[in-house]
Amino acid sequence: MPPGEPTLRVSGEVEVPHPGYRVDLVPAITTQPDSPDATLALQLEKEPLDGVFPQVISVCSVEYEKTGLELDRFDQVRIFRLEQDPVEVSIEDVY
Repeated sequence: MPPGEPTLRVSGEVEVPHPGYRVDLVPAITTQPDSPDATLALQLEKEPLDGVFPQVISVCSVEYEKTGLELDRFDQVRIFRLEQDPVEVSIEDVY
């Protein structure tokens, strides 16, 4: 049976000032669908939640998943983070 469409999964962990944060990876504005660049740009978003939380550094899991034939053209992911340099990660094929 032939494989289905490619699926890209990016996952990691992010330190936040306290457990009252929501974190997401979303496509960055710099990603152009017709660009010849082989880098998928993602933006790390951190949003504080309402409420009172203990002031202890916490680790949150973050994930991004996308399926589609257009993913074949990417060979790396660049993650933009607020007030920090971007992180670049090579994409590995897993079967």
